Amino acid sequence: MDEQQTLDLGTVIILGTMGMIILAMGVVVFFFIYQRRMIAKQNELTMLELQHQKELMGAVIQTKELEQRRIALELHDDVGSTLTAIKFSVSSFTIGDKDKELLNNNLADAIQKVRRISNDLLPSILEELGLITAVKSLIKTLNDNKTVNYVFESFGEQIRHPKDVELACYRVLQELLNNILKYAHATEVRVEIVLSQSGLVVIVTDDGDGFVPEDHTNHERPSLGLKNIESRIQQIKGEITYEKRLPKGTKVLIDWKRHE
Repeated sequence: MDEQQTLDLGTVIILGTMGMIILAMGVVVFFFIYQRRMIAKQNELTMLELQHQKELMGAVIQTKELEQRRIALELHDDVGSTLTAIKFSVSSFTIGDKDKELLNNNLADAIQKVRRISNDLLPSILEELGLITAVKSLIKTLNDNKTVNYVFESFGEQIRHPKDVELACYRVLQELLNNILKYAHATEVRVEIVLSQSGLVVIVTDDGDGFVPEDHTNHERPSLGLKNIESRIQQIKGEITYEKRLPKGTKVLIDWKRHE
């Protein structure tokens, strides 16, 4: 009788121990599954937040382009036309010939500046003739600045890519060239564009001081220009890399591949 009770007690202990082990394993498995689900949910929320930020930035860029288009048209159609009309009326003014010549020269200079600003805001040549022609025109205008020599070359097929891609590359190129002119102390800037059916590559090299974004980013007030460049490249699903050249200068490469 005692042996039977001892056996039953041992069985209960074994069964209880096994039950505790199974319960503990169940708790571990439940916790593991719960943790996996929480991580997946967190990743999903992060992706949604990133997508929302991307869509928001896209809307900001689109709004900016629309506003620039409106201002450019007003400058061209209203201000430019008014200045041109005044220029044609100068001959009828009762002032001396030297004053007329001076006024004509000032008006011609103002008209040229309005056209340049209008073209910067709304590069109509980009929409009509494409990226290569637009960049050629941009480089020609920049070469009026005698302190920096700009060189442009294009390679590959003379084809058109989506308008948003061409516009993004053009705007980024404008920002890069503006930064070089302001901060790099360069004497020569080379712009190369390679076009193909599969995508395009834009290469900008200069002989200036040399920089990468990490060296020039103020963590309290990040560079708006660099963030604008990054956002535009992200919108077209492209890539941009910066590389310091030896002995001096910087190379920036923009790479966009057509996504089917």
